[in-house]
Amino acid sequence: MQAVRDVFDHVQGTNRWRREPLWDEVTPQVVQRLNEDARGIVIGGGGLLLRDTNPNPLSGWQWHCATAQMKAIKTPIVVFAIGYNRFRGQEDFAPVFRESISQLVAQSAFFSLRNWGSIHALRDYLEPDLHEKIQYQPCPTTVLRYFYPAYESVPFNGKTPRLALNIAFDRHRLRFAGHEDEILTAVAQAMRRAANRGWQIHLVLHSRDDDTVIPWLLRERVPYQTTTLIGRPVHEILSFYQQISLTVGMRGHSQMIPFGLGSPIISLISHDKLRYFLQDIGHEEWGVDVHEPELADRLTTAITYVENEIRPLQTQIWQAQQQLWEITEHNLKTIQEALSA
Repeated sequence: MQAVRDVFDHVQGTNRWRREPLWDEVTPQVVQRLNEDARGIVIGGGGLLLRDTNPNPLSGWQWHCATAQMKAIKTPIVVFAIGYNRFRGQEDFAPVFRESISQLVAQSAFFSLRNWGSIHALRDYLEPDLHEKIQYQPCPTTVLRYFYPAYESVPFNGKTPRLALNIAFDRHRLRFAGHEDEILTAVAQAMRRAANRGWQIHLVLHSRDDDTVIPWLLRERVPYQTTTLIGRPVHEILSFYQQISLTVGMRGHSQMIPFGLGSPIISLISHDKLRYFLQDIGHEEWGVDVHEPELADRLTTAITYVENEIRPLQTQIWQAQQQLWEITEHNLKTIQEALSA
């Protein structure tokens, strides 16, 4: 959420922020305080449209707010770059979700999702007259170098290139569909080949389950070192990715953060949101679905391409970021006008 606050401040000037826990129930007392004290409410910072993280019967997604309490909020609401994070094959949202999200879209001064795939998916839960209210707003992590210029990625070093690997293991049955061993063996084999060509492998942990891949790396004798970013300050996370030459990742932020600093990425697609992001920037070729045949060879080819084509890749990253930044600036100015009305 810090990136959301910082990009607002970068474009709009410094705001006074008060953080509110999204997972706590919104009570009448909370509504009263928001109405009395806040100029605006910004909901953002993640893939919030998911039923099994902070499950609750009031909304069916992560914001623990009943529709009746939402209607009582008179302060303008801004929903900024959240994501539709339902997994492939995951149970649908509870019926209350449709009511909750419809009210929020209708009530918001500005409602945006972080990729067009999320927008198309969410429209299935809304009446047609609400479809055009959903705006496209990329996650601010995809344009980090515009408001954190000191952390722009360092130039590619072909002598000692550093490869960050992130493997997500939460909801592994949905991600891997029972093919964990086959998929992770292929990933480890590709990492071993990369190490043989001089890449330094860094296993990066964004969540506590991300080290589950270690037995596969050991079995394939991959030389690696581990970096944990769990709970680390933002400047440490940015400093780490600033020094990385290429990130092969499965979590959304393991891709959006390095991309946002200007570094090449290869997305390991076990969730459609990674494909959505690549579609939005016009580079689906930067992703490999984990269920593709000959996964190890596909990954090896993609890594080798980065080695050989770093200059055109860098230009493509900058061009894609420029488009995302123009959208972000426009949306933030629109939000500023809405909150000043």
